[in-house]
Amino acid sequence: MATKTSSNRAGRLRYVILGGGIAGCTAAEELLAMLPPDCAEVTMVTATPIVKQVGKVVQVTRNLEEMKIIERDADAFGQDHANLRVVQARVTGLDVSKHTVECEGGICLPFDRCLVCTGAVPKVHATHEHVVGIRDTESVQDLARRLETARRVLVLGNGGIALELVHEVTGCELVWAVKDPYVGNTFFDHTASGFVLPELEKRRPIRIIDNEYTKGGTDGKNDPKKQQQQQQLQLPLLLQQQSAHVKEPPAVESIQASPTGGALGPDWTVGLSTGTGTPAACNPEANIKPPHAPSGKLLTILFRAEIEDLYESPPAPSSTGNQDEDWVLWVHLTNGQVWGCDFVVSATGVMPSVSFLGPEFERGDDGGVLVNENMQTTASKDVYAAGDCCSMTWPESEVWFQMRLWTQARAMARYAARCMAGLVDELGSGFAFELFAHMTRFFGFKVALLGCFNAQLLKDEEQRRLVQEIQVMPSLTMGGREERVKEDGGDRRGEDESMMGVLAPSMERGRKGGKEEGDAIAKETMSKDKVEILTRLTPGVEYIKVLLVGGRVKGAMLVGESTELAETFENLILNELDVSAFGVGLLDPDVDIDDYFD
Repeated sequence: MATKTSSNRAGRLRYVILGGGIAGCTAAEELLAMLPPDCAEVTMVTATPIVKQVGKVVQVTRNLEEMKIIERDADAFGQDHANLRVVQARVTGLDVSKHTVECEGGICLPFDRCLVCTGAVPKVHATHEHVVGIRDTESVQDLARRLETARRVLVLGNGGIALELVHEVTGCELVWAVKDPYVGNTFFDHTASGFVLPELEKRRPIRIIDNEYTKGGTDGKNDPKKQQQQQQLQLPLLLQQQSAHVKEPPAVESIQASPTGGALGPDWTVGLSTGTGTPAACNPEANIKPPHAPSGKLLTILFRAEIEDLYESPPAPSSTGNQDEDWVLWVHLTNGQVWGCDFVVSATGVMPSVSFLGPEFERGDDGGVLVNENMQTTASKDVYAAGDCCSMTWPESEVWFQMRLWTQARAMARYAARCMAGLVDELGSGFAFELFAHMTRFFGFKVALLGCFNAQLLKDEEQRRLVQEIQVMPSLTMGGREERVKEDGGDRRGEDESMMGVLAPSMERGRKGGKEEGDAIAKETMSKDKVEILTRLTPGVEYIKVLLVGGRVKGAMLVGESTELAETFENLILNELDVSAFGVGLLDPDVDIDDYFD
């Protein structure tokens, strides 16, 4: 296909960026910083009058960043950047043969190179006035208005949006329907979930109901006794659950909402209502944790539960016993329960916002536009894509994978801008996407995620070879340590002995034994395919999880104070150092591993 490069006045190349979110604004700023004004003209198209700009960035490690997202008026953003034209319009089409972008109102923008950064839209369970999705500033403002008078809200979803919402909104009763057996499975494992849940109890009373079901012929669907059976289960940190048999939940069809503004940043909840009619942003005490007893309204967490039907009048019978109350919406869940509520928050993930693109743009399995190693789409080498709207399948790193996060949107946009400007060498993509790294905060805890923190990229056969999990945690007795080893799914409690007594020999061999002895120890203790998970848990303080494959660190999850070790584990992943000789000493709290590996 011929490329039109005859350009505009003065022979400047025309760069058009579609989207005013984090990716779009980042790409615009990157292009303006790299290209002289007399060589390029940059136009950014935004569907909303508000754009999302990355503000202050704190470099925690080489790959981990803490950033502040700033909302800006689109016109003001354009005025702050010379040679940037901002067009507020909704994109309706992209003609690769004519090299034009078509927008509502008859606007037609010619381009020489175009970058698609249209982000993603929330998956909404149903199109209903009392079912809302959360994605951008406008949807958060709508949610804040609804919360001012809400008595009960049902939250559907288990990702980052749902986690932050249930933590911050305490002024009304919440019912949280989670399809998984624990909260936060997008970021956490079961233990990390149990570690952070007590923080919710400090803010409000919690009731947890776990709805178990089994597949196959022994699920008890025809057994009334099993259908009514309730059993007490244990979550980490002694959180109780009530269990009731239910049928297997059916698949729920997602409905894509209309295009929205830029994705939310890390601090989006500060604009929510506290339940008193006062926005949290205007109430400096709104986000201060209660010192003792919880003061918020009840939170009911329903594990293994999804929405089955919605009603505007109470169906009979109602298992919650509230069918006589005046609710505008009734929700029938897959666990058989029926809950009345003022509205439903659907926080079940997002879908790439690329419906305006034609079939010449090949899509990935997740619906995103496929891009190559230079962020170019399949439709044209002059059309690029970055952020939540694209699908990246080409990075060959064993410790990087795509998640639709603002940190990755920024990294993709910066790299795509350099590709558009022709300023990327053959090694550029390798450094840009060599390690998954994300830092955020949930329930008041800092969270650092590195590499395959939840064994995401392990092959199935490797996962089946997971034969040993070691948990190292402080004992209740002063100075003591406790080691628990799980082998082949079983539990075995180690002998009562000092942890340092166990660690010292292996640590000393690792320091002084030399390469040959260290290699011999590694061969004895771990084969190249063996998978091992080390964890350390100090309730209320920290949780560390390290994934090792063949004695080399492939991923780490750090929650709480343990995030200070992020740089150490990042370097261990990138350097592929064999740490077999250290054994459980890698997480021993009495060993300063960050100094040792410095």
